[in-house]
Amino acid sequence: MDSSAPRSGCKTVDVLVIGAGFGGICAAKYLKDAGFSDLLIVDKNPELGGTWYENTYPGAACDVTSVLYSFSFFTNFSWSSFFPPQKEIHTYQRETVDKFGLRPLLRLGHTVKEIEFNEETAMWTARCEVASAGKEEKETVTIKSRFVISCVGQLNKPMTPQIE
Repeated sequence: MDSSAPRSGCKTVDVLVIGAGFGGICAAKYLKDAGFSDLLIVDKNPELGGTWYENTYPGAACDVTSVLYSFSFFTNFSWSSFFPPQKEIHTYQRETVDKFGLRPLLRLGHTVKEIEFNEETAMWTARCEVASAGKEEKETVTIKSRFVISCVGQLNKPMTPQIE
């Protein structure tokens, strides 16, 4: 299944996870373990990884020791260094998604533009903008869900100092 392909129309699921970085991957894995099979993970990027997909500058690496920088359910004892580089962390995220069968749940390139809760139906409605390959115009996809888990990151917006 091409997880970057737009899904037209309206989809209804039990759980919508917004963000495919460490938080979204972890939430989806535990939801799946708890018996939630009807869930989606949306992310604005064309690839999973969140911060570790977006931040690719020279020398990008983790500032937390590698022994602590693993999922408890999929520990990594083979990091190449005490502070692993960005590419290695991003590879670990992709391996985790594949090992736990989360890739079919991904809807990459889906930017949540609006989300609202309807008290009468007890449902969330998320409107996503989806870029189609080779097209300038973006498609709108609606996803309705009983639950929403926001796993949007905060470390993907660089703050560049003004240097004179």
